Amino acid sequence: MDDLLALAIDAHGGMTRWDHLSRFRAAVSITGTIWDRIERPGLLTDVVLEGETHVQRLRITPFPSAGHYASWEPTRQTLETVVSFASEASWNNLVSPFLLARPGFVAREIEPWPESREVWRRLSVSFPEDVAAPSRQQTYYFDGDGYLRRLDYVLDVLGGAPAVEFPSDYRDFDGITVPTRRIVHERHPDGSPALGPPWVVADVTRVTFR
Repeated sequence: MDDLLALAIDAHGGMTRWDHLSRFRAAVSITGTIWDRIERPGLLTDVVLEGETHVQRLRITPFPSAGHYASWEPTRQTLETVVSFASEASWNNLVSPFLLARPGFVAREIEPWPESREVWRRLSVSFPEDVAAPSRQQTYYFDGDGYLRRLDYVLDVLGGAPAVEFPSDYRDFDGITVPTRRIVHERHPDGSPALGPPWVVADVTRVTFR
C-alpha cells in the first residue's frame, strides 16, 4: 500500500476498525446549484442515507417525498442522472479513504501541492471499472496529519466538467473520522476553484457505523 494512503487510512480511523464494520446510516443535506439544473431544489435536503460499507448499495429516505424511499446500486440505475451522481458520490465519500485500499485501485503519490502556508501531499488514484465513481481518475490531497482536504475529478453528469471538492469539519463517529461538510466548485485549468455559488454542498449531521 502507498505510504500516503496508509497515513490517510490511519488518520480516518484505521483499517482494523474499518474491517469490523459492515453498514452506515448518515443524516445529510445535499444542496447547491446542481439541483437548479434539473429544477428540483430541495430534493435531497434532510435525508437519511443507509448503506453497506463494502458494497455499493444505498437507500435514501425520504425520496422523492415523505413516506417514500429510493434504492441505488450501480447495476440498477433507476434514479435520474443527477440523483444517481449524488448517490454514488455520497457512498464513495462515506467509505473513503478505506475504499482506495481495495484490489483493483491504483494509487500513487505525485508531486505535492502548496496551499496557503501548507503543503498538501497528493495521491493520484485510478478507479477500477467495477466501482461506480464520478470519474475513473481522481486526485486526493492530504494535509500533514493525513486528513483529506481536497479532491479533484471530472463530472460526467455535467459533460465532463472539471470539479474541485473541499472536505472539512471533521468529526469522529464510532471510531471513524468523517468530514461533515463538502463543497464542490467548478475547477479552473490552473487548479483554482471558480467563484460563485457552489455546485454541491453536502452537510452531515450524524453518522452511525456498525
